[in-house]
Amino acid sequence: MAKRHITVSLNKKEILWGWVYLAVEFLLLPTALYWFTARLFPGISDAEVNFLYYFVNFLAILLIFHRFLSRNLAMARSNLLRVVLYALLGLFIYWASGLVMGELTYRLMPDFVNVNDAGIAAMSRDSYLLMAIGTVVLVPAAEECLFRGLLFRGMYGKSRWAAYVVSALCFCLPHVSAYIGSYEWTVLALCFVQYLPAGLMLAWSYEKSNTIFTPILIHTIINAFGIYAMR
Repeated sequence: MAKRHITVSLNKKEILWGWVYLAVEFLLLPTALYWFTARLFPGISDAEVNFLYYFVNFLAILLIFHRFLSRNLAMARSNLLRVVLYALLGLFIYWASGLVMGELTYRLMPDFVNVNDAGIAAMSRDSYLLMAIGTVVLVPAAEECLFRGLLFRGMYGKSRWAAYVVSALCFCLPHVSAYIGSYEWTVLALCFVQYLPAGLMLAWSYEKSNTIFTPILIHTIINAFGIYAMR
């Protein structure tokens, strides 16, 4: 049996409200925000709506998972060198896997463009500051609490490998789901697969460092480099 590294768990209330919010966030929140903002603020840009989504999502995550985050922050402070080590290793894995995925993608579809990256780039041209704050400050904590904290940590004690697979697949889905019907399935499939290494690596860094703040740190750095490249 593999040694269990993750010691900070979610309480019953965090698990319950986390699952409720995950369903709301995926099924209702984007559509509801676009509907309300279109009627209350005619002419609002996609970048502004997207930032509002990031902000609401971030506040909801803080409300639900603040105790979980507090306990993980204490763990990170007491194991700072471990956090830095696995953050650096995680970034190296991300970089190396990106090179491999990029080469394979080019061989399969030379003119491939990741539709999620293209969408973020378009919105950043409209409002760079809002997109920078959203993707670098708000998104990492929210996504890591849901995909690594709720999903990966929640399944970890029952099946380590299922936790890796399910959390990684669920992490990939929101990055392409908004584009279903607008692009060919081959393009969306390649986009989906491109996010798998990151999903697995972030879960691995969480497991090895024993704190959710390691994948949050990695996610923040990756997004910061990504949005900086879109200037």
